[in-house]
Amino acid sequence: IVNATLNKKMDDYVKLATSLPPSGQLHTLIGIALILGLGKGGVPGLATIATAATVLTAPSTVAGGLGYAVALMVPILTMIDK
Repeated sequence: IVNATLNKKMDDYVKLATSLPPSGQLHTLIGIALILGLGKGGVPGLATIATAATVLTAPSTVAGGLGYAVALMVPILTMIDK
């Protein structure tokens, strides 16, 4: 039952994150990923701005949305560091 509930919450976040505006956040997340890439590439302060933007735009309508939004940054950082 716990796994089913977690999967439902994650599915809700993925649906929101991959949908186009006005109901989705796809453009916002792409912009944050670009800012994060510039920050990791050496532009001072942009990685911090990207992290703050992730926190500010995390959906309040999805339970655990902040955790999922921040967790989405991990694969982005992994790709940048390769």
